[in-house]
Amino acid sequence: RRLKPLISDLFDQIDLNRNGSITMQEIHDAQLEVPFDLKDKINIPSLLDLFHSIDMDNSGTIDKSEWEESVLFLALHDVPSETTRILQLIRRQHKKFSQLSHALRNIADVVAHLARCQEAVLLTRAHNRS
Repeated sequence: RRLKPLISDLFDQIDLNRNGSITMQEIHDAQLEVPFDLKDKINIPSLLDLFHSIDMDNSGTIDKSEWEESVLFLALHDVPSETTRILQLIRRQHKKFSQLSHALRNIADVVAHLARCQEAVLLTRAHNRS
């Protein structure tokens, strides 16, 4: 309970333009005031690593609720930065596979449409011959 207000305050320290979202550049430029007992877990490098895993849609921004949930997890758990990077890579691969799956469905739809067109042409030719 004491961490959530601190994490919210960290977001406010970073979100200097007060638009309700933060970017990697804002994190990089931030002059954070982190309580001493959290400095080993919450620092600029760990937050930059975490940013990639939070920014699921690759918009380049994260909002306050995403920030609070993720940084709270970081603060409460001993998660190596490598684990964060692995999670980021898994999410990126998942997104790429989803895009590939969508593209394959589109191709299948086009092939099915072409097959129907070809069948119609063949039926028309057969009908015209008789």
